[in-house]
Amino acid sequence: MSRVRAGDRAAFEEIYRRHAERVYAYLWRMVEEHALVADLRQETFFRLWLARERWRDGGSVAGYLIRTARNLALNAQRQQRLHRRLDAAQRDGPTPSAPSAETVLAKRELTRRVDAAIASLPERAREVFSLKRDAGLSYREISELLGISSKTVEVHMTRALKLLRVALADVRNG
Repeated sequence: MSRVRAGDRAAFEEIYRRHAERVYAYLWRMVEEHALVADLRQETFFRLWLARERWRDGGSVAGYLIRTARNLALNAQRQQRLHRRLDAAQRDGPTPSAPSAETVLAKRELTRRVDAAIASLPERAREVFSLKRDAGLSYREISELLGISSKTVEVHMTRALKLLRVALADVRNG
């Protein structure tokens, strides 16, 4: 990535060759529409290229790509749902009532708390947790991706889950 940060296109193409298939497979599990998946994969790598100058040494390229792909896919899913609802509304007339403001605020607060708890995890535990939860990778796949043993992946995941349980204990019990 240090070569990419310096603008080395050949190094970037090597990163693309190494990760393009995995990014495509991850996006496919979320979107299942070939044209959209291809566009999202391209956008994922484009964003890596744009972020190259801000890249910190020691960062995980695979983790960055999966997080970016996930965010792009979630945005695409939201757009698809919105378009389906708008189409249905135009066909069927009025839409059902929206959730109450209280419900929306409660969901927003819960999401904020969960995101903050995940962000507070130690870096490697957060990375393992994200690859498992967001990318759907197995411990073996994560160990290969990060160059650590499956047992180490398991230790990081166990630590992440324990810390999240503690940080969100009042949510589960409340």
